[in-house]
Parts: sequence; C-alpha cells; structure tokens
Amino acid sequence: MTLSPEEVEELKEQLRQQIQHLPDQQRTAAEAQIAALSPEALESMLQQQRPNAPASGQKTIFRMIVDKDVQSYQIEDNADSLAVLDINPITKGHTIIIPKKPVTDVKDIPEGAHQLASHLSKTLARAVDAKKVEIITDKKFGEAYIHLIPVFDTPVTLSSPRSSADQKELSQLSESIKLMKKPEPEKIKLTKAETNQVLRLRRKIP
Repeated sequence: MTLSPEEVEELKEQLRQQIQHLPDQQRTAAEAQIAALSPEALESMLQQQRPNAPASGQKTIFRMIVDKDVQSYQIEDNADSLAVLDINPITKGHTIIIPKKPVTDVKDIPEGAHQLASHLSKTLARAVDAKKVEIITDKKFGEAYIHLIPVFDTPVTLSSPRSSADQKELSQLSESIKLMKKPEPEKIKLTKAETNQVLRLRRKIP
C-alpha cells in the first residue's frame, strides 16, 4: 500500500494524539520522531499492527479504529457502521462514518451507514449550532466512508482547510453530542374533551 501525503499526515496526527499524555520533554522528543517518519516507516508500523497479515492485507487506520487499536472519539454506531469525530476536522464537529466491514467503493457503502449519517447529521447540527451538515462520501486508504461536515458561515468541501483538534476538545464534544441524542421526555397532550374530563374528575362532590 502506497500512502499519499494526506494519508501520511493523518497517520502522523493519530500518533501525536497518542502521546499527548507524556511529560513535556518526552512528548517533544516523540513529536520530533513522528515528524521524521518516512512513508515507508509508517507502512511498516501499519503492518506491525497486524503481523500475520500479508502485505496486501495491511490494516488500514479505519480498521484500527473499528478494532479499537487506536484511540478514537466515538459518538454512535449501529450494526453496519461506526461514527467517530475526525481528529483533523474541517469544521467543529466534523465526523466520519466508517463501515464496520471494509468496502472499497462508495456505491457499496451499506445502507445502515447512510441511515446513521442521515439521522446523526441532525443531532450534529444542533450540538454545534451549525446551519446544516454536508454529507459527503469519500475514499481513502483503499476504503470508502462518509463525512459529516457542519457548515457555519462559509461553504465547505473536502478540500477545505483542516485544523488539529486536541484530545480534551474532542472528548468534550463527543460527550455533548451524545447528550443531544438522548430522547426528551414524552409530553402528554390532552384534547379539549380530555382536559374537560380531567377537570370534572377533580371536582369535589358536595
């Protein structure tokens, strides 16, 4: 598997996220080592995550997320897919939906993943106070998946600039989105006739 420059940077960012807990001096040294990693070294690390796999079956970052080999900030899942916050978001709340079984073509993304994208986009828009959420299919590391990108003041595309979100921010955001998904207590609505009946029942008999 040959990694593109974008894939290299994304993998390096995943590694940086995993060393944030280290003391400052150790973290600085580790960040320098990560920055110096070549694409070949990164491919070798991916292969080591799955030592018994053939070269053609290297474990992608998506498989590592699904298998919990790397830390991620999950906000929801279903039988077909998993939704996690993007660690290099285009906008706040940028989420990716990964099929639990790898698919290589966007047309083969399972229906469950599209359903998750549709209903989660509404929750996401409320959670980050976005005008809307763009749902965009994509393919990277040989796998197809879905982006949910909140839109605020300006239009967004997959080519829009990205930022690096820290662990605390991602953790807080994932929790706030989960809270938004909790159903509100059902409100009992009474018809006029039912209201009158309730009032009559409450009257005291002289």
